Amino acid sequence: MAREEIIEKLDKFLTKYPIFEEECHVVYLLVEIRKLLDRDNNPDFLLARFYCNWTVHTTKENHEVIKEIIDKIDECYPASSHHPIKDDGIFDFLNMNALKKELRELFDRYSLPTSVFEDNGWSAFVDILTEVLSDQPILKPKTGIESIGLISFGKGRSTIDIKFNDGRTDSMAGGER
Repeated sequence: MAREEIIEKLDKFLTKYPIFEEECHVVYLLVEIRKLLDRDNNPDFLLARFYCNWTVHTTKENHEVIKEIIDKIDECYPASSHHPIKDDGIFDFLNMNALKKELRELFDRYSLPTSVFEDNGWSAFVDILTEVLSDQPILKPKTGIESIGLISFGKGRSTIDIKFNDGRTDSMAGGER
C-alpha cells in the first residue's frame, strides 16, 4: 500500500471517528501510523513508533526511546522511601503527554484531522490505549526496575504498576486523570 493510500485511509478514519469509542479504533490508528512511518522510512516520531509497537506486543523490552520518562518515574521512588516523593513523572506517563505532543506533530505533518487531541478525544484515546496496554509490561527498563505496567480502572482512572528488583518496595501509583 502506498503512502498516499495510508494517509487517505487515516484521514477517512479520523473524520468518521473524531472520538474513539472502541479498542479496535485505537489499535487500528496505531497500526496504520506504524505502516505510514515504515512506508516513509521516517526516522522521526520515535515515541509514536514505540507506542505503536507496544500496542501489538505482549511485553516491551526495547525502551530507549522512553528513557527520559523512565528516569522521571525512577526519581519518584528514592531508595529510602516506600512511596513516591513526587508524582510528576508518573502522571505525565499516565496522561501520555509526550505521546500527545508527538502525535500532534505527526498529524500536522501528514495533514490529518486533529479532533483526537481535543479534551474529550484525548481522554477517550488514553483510556482505551491504557486498556490495550494493561498486562503488557515494559520489562527491565532500567537498572533497579524489573517492570513498569499500566492498569486501567475505566474512564479516567489508571495506575502505573512498578516492580523493583533493587530492594525498593513494589508500588502502584495513579488515580484520576
